[in-house]
Amino acid sequence: MGLLGKLLILFNLLAAGAFGYFALENWKVRQELSYVAFRNEVVMQGIPLEAAAGATVPEGYKPFQMQLNEGVFIETVKEDTLKKIIPPGDDVFGGDFVADQTEEMTRLKKKVNDAIAALADDAAKRNRTRVLLNNLARTGLERDGVAALFDMLDPRRRDYARVDLAGVAQLPAQTEALKLLAKIQQLGDPMAIADVATRNTQILQLRKEIELYVYGQAPSAVAIGDAQAASTIQQEVAKVRTKLNQNAAIGAGDKAAIVALATVDAEIFANIVDLLVNPLSNLQQIEGARVSVEKYLTGLAVTDSEQAALKTATQLVMIANDDTSLVKKVDECAAALLNQKFEEGILPARTKEAKKGYPQGEKARRIAHVLYHIDADRHLFIDPANPVTTARKAWHSRVATIVGLPTYVVVAEAQASEYEAAAQRQLKLLAQEEAQFLSQYVGLVQQSRELDSKLQIAEASLARQQAITKENNNLLQERITERDKLRDDLVNAKADAKKTLEDLAVVQQQLFDAQKNLRDLRESVLSLEKELRRMESNN
Repeated sequence: MGLLGKLLILFNLLAAGAFGYFALENWKVRQELSYVAFRNEVVMQGIPLEAAAGATVPEGYKPFQMQLNEGVFIETVKEDTLKKIIPPGDDVFGGDFVADQTEEMTRLKKKVNDAIAALADDAAKRNRTRVLLNNLARTGLERDGVAALFDMLDPRRRDYARVDLAGVAQLPAQTEALKLLAKIQQLGDPMAIADVATRNTQILQLRKEIELYVYGQAPSAVAIGDAQAASTIQQEVAKVRTKLNQNAAIGAGDKAAIVALATVDAEIFANIVDLLVNPLSNLQQIEGARVSVEKYLTGLAVTDSEQAALKTATQLVMIANDDTSLVKKVDECAAALLNQKFEEGILPARTKEAKKGYPQGEKARRIAHVLYHIDADRHLFIDPANPVTTARKAWHSRVATIVGLPTYVVVAEAQASEYEAAAQRQLKLLAQEEAQFLSQYVGLVQQSRELDSKLQIAEASLARQQAITKENNNLLQERITERDKLRDDLVNAKADAKKTLEDLAVVQQQLFDAQKNLRDLRESVLSLEKELRRMESNN
């Protein structure tokens, strides 16, 4: 081969090396750009809601279904890539990387529960659970329910807490059922009401409220939009109400006539029909009403923890003030409510096959709410030098990546709206309470004035009576002085009389002795006279 050929081969090799070098550099740049594009998509979309069912994943990869653009859809991603994209968060709530939001909820649930279990005592665990429940409350009503749950431990607030405890329920139907149960609890044991007329009036009023509740829930027992079926059930409910007003016997047939018309969740609806036909005449029937409400509430629950929380809530509404299990039940209900928040995100999204969970959009919203607000109690720490501020920033970097920035912003705005609604609700309640206060205040002011007038009259009367009492005390002292003087005189008189009697006794004895001597002398004279006459007669 000639020199030219060798030079051409050398140039070709150099060109090939150059092309290979630039190709490798281009590939590296392309990989970096692909990673940046993928990372940006993850930041915008968030990680998948759930892991793909039955997906085959190579070692070192995670299932990760995501539509990057119109032409690119991925199903797996390297674990190392996820580790770089998903921040670890802080020490309190953060942890290892996850491949889907459901996995993050499972991880966070365990971490939160382990942290609570590690606390020193029951009081510390209770306080931490209360903080987290307040953080995760979505509405003002729910926050009132959380407050009421722990107010059950305060005897001064317990009666009000029984009513507000309804806020722990998810659905309006559940909330109203718990409020109704609180009214049943207020009735107590009907047989303990001595006045028969009062007892019957209170029972009938309660039955009326139950009838209105069941009447309002009847449309939920039929297909949406089936107004005719709903109206028919409501008519049957009204018939039972009429019988109750007439004190007519209510039997199984009355219940069956209503339940037979239900086409949606008839078994659950049957529980509040049980409540409708309950006479509420004795303590056993009152307990039966609680069981009916419990079955109805738990039948509507989505998660196991929600069922446990609602079951315990019905027991707390009806619990006696001296029940030693009160503290335990409050703690059980609080723990169940906290676990409920996580289980709502862990439960598979609702499908035709799995009907128990929430739809995907609702599940995603609930997950984002929990992740965003789990550390809401740290929002006051805004000093960049404070470790709490640093920890919160680290945690929210992780949250924003997991749920996606748009969802992160939506959750923040939604909660801001909830806070505004809660504030408006509080302002409305304050206005109502202020109106009630002013109404009571005017009456109390008038009553106070009347009482003040009565007090002035009473004080004047008291002053007169005190003057009379003072005068009487002076007279009493004078009489006491006179009594003491008379007592002394009496003592002296008794002493004089005793001496006089003694002297009289001496004189009487002397007189007696004189009379005796006189008698003896008289007898002597008589004897001498007799002797003289005898002597005269002898002469």
